[in-house]
Order: sequence, then C-alpha cells, then structure tokens
Amino acid sequence: MESGELKKKLSESPEWLRLLPEDPRSFLVNSKESFTVYKTLIDLLDIEDVHPLVIDAYREMLKDPIVNWLLDNLSDWEKDIVTGHNKADYLPNQLWLLLDWGIKIEDDIRMKNAIEKILAHQDEETGQFLAFSRVYDRKTNEKYPKWISALCDHHLITSVLILAGLKDHPQVKRGISRVNDLLTETAQGYGWYCKPWLNHNRRGPGRVNDACPMIIVDILRGYWRLDESDLPLQLIETGKTLLNCWIKRANEKPYMFGHGKKFRLPRAPFFWYNIGTVLDACSHYPSLIRTKPFQE
Repeated sequence: MESGELKKKLSESPEWLRLLPEDPRSFLVNSKESFTVYKTLIDLLDIEDVHPLVIDAYREMLKDPIVNWLLDNLSDWEKDIVTGHNKADYLPNQLWLLLDWGIKIEDDIRMKNAIEKILAHQDEETGQFLAFSRVYDRKTNEKYPKWISALCDHHLITSVLILAGLKDHPQVKRGISRVNDLLTETAQGYGWYCKPWLNHNRRGPGRVNDACPMIIVDILRGYWRLDESDLPLQLIETGKTLLNCWIKRANEKPYMFGHGKKFRLPRAPFFWYNIGTVLDACSHYPSLIRTKPFQE
C-alpha cells in the first residue's frame, strides 16, 4: 500500500512519535484490519479524508466482515437489559467502538436506528439519558428491569452522540447542559460525583465527595469534538484530576478504581478503566499530553 506519497508521510516525525520506542505507522498502515488502516491514515499520518487512499480505505471498512458482524449484532436498546457499563454488549460501548473506527451514522442504517432508540429515552425534567437496567428491590429481594440512569450512562451516551455528529441536536444539547451543570470540585479536583441513579436511589461504591474517574474518561472521549465556546471552563482541569488519580494511586482509590496490575494492562477495546482508556481519553487534548502524569 505504500505509494510514494505515503512513504513521504511515513518519513515525517510528528512530536508524539518521540514518546514511543519505535515508529508503528508502517506496520499499522499495512494491517489486515480495515479499520486499523483507515485510522492510521487519518489520525497518525494526517491524510485528508477526501484523499483517494482514505476514500478507498473507508469503503473497505464498510465491507469488512468484522464491522458488519458488529453492526448486525448491536444490542437492542429497547429490549436488552443493561448488565454492566464495562460490557461488550452495552450499546453505547458498541457505538463508541464503531465511531472510534470512523464509521459514520449516515452510511449505515443499523447504526442510525440504534442511535434513534437511545434518543427516544431521555428524562424530560433533567435532560439525562436513560438506560433499561436491572434494579434491586430490597422489599422483595428481587431484581426487575426499569428505565434508570447512572451518570456513567448519561455521560458516555452524551459523548457517543457528540461523536456521531449530533452535537447540535436539541436533545444532545440538553444532555450536554446536564453534564456541564453537574461538573463540580471534588475531593480530587474538578470532575463529577457518582450521584444516585435517576429513578433509583443507588450509586457506586465510594465516598460521596470523590470524583469518578470513569465519568471523566467518558466526557473527555467526546468533548474534544465540541466547539471551544461550548466547553466548560474546567474541562482541562477534569483531565488533570483524572491523571492525578495515577499520581496519587498509593493513597487514593476513588470509587474503588485502582491502579494496579490490571489497570496497567491496556486491554482494547477501551470500554472500561485502564491505562489505555485514560491515555486515549486525554490524548485529544495537547495541554494534557504535555503534563507530567501523562508522560509517566
């Protein structure tokens, strides 16, 4: 695949390359995975999406059996009960992965239909997006499905909708306002608490004044696509809070998110909290890349 123009691009040395022990771009651009090739062209080699190489790579990705298997097996937001925010069958995770690969919702009806189902469930009063989850009834000692919402539902859903190109959609704007309104100063710095779930009085395990690292990750992964004028003033500070969780790992474990052996193994796809997820979320912000915690 290495044309003359591509070889020229590969000869360039962007600043981020100095962070790595060796240059992975030639290996990646010759991958058998269509989505790896496409993302390498546009993200690592900075080739415009109107370039013939990129157009061809995108077409190959739309035909890729792996991509189409995932699109054919998207969870049904109306019927499938959420069993965990870290699960591969959690629809926002599935959509995030497809969007991260570069699939556009206007190019696939399956993806568009899935997003429309998510938009159909939003709390009218708060603007918080809902998820069909199983909740525990202490009176009957039984679990039953209910439309509720933790912030790790709402924040990830909001980011996914932004990545899907829907930042100007009225419902998404309400979702963004909800995110911004809940941004506060926590025990670790600016971030978001794990508030009791909407429509169900429960929250994650941890001290009430702690920041939830995963919620910060969810927002950073989508907010880089917003206009600067739409960003909360403390957004970069939330990224610093996230990175400082690593620096203070010996003394703090906010909401039971540890930083031991499991955290240090970057497990793709980055659905849940590990070093790869944190670096991926922060990598969209140059001011965070330059910080000491990110460099470490």
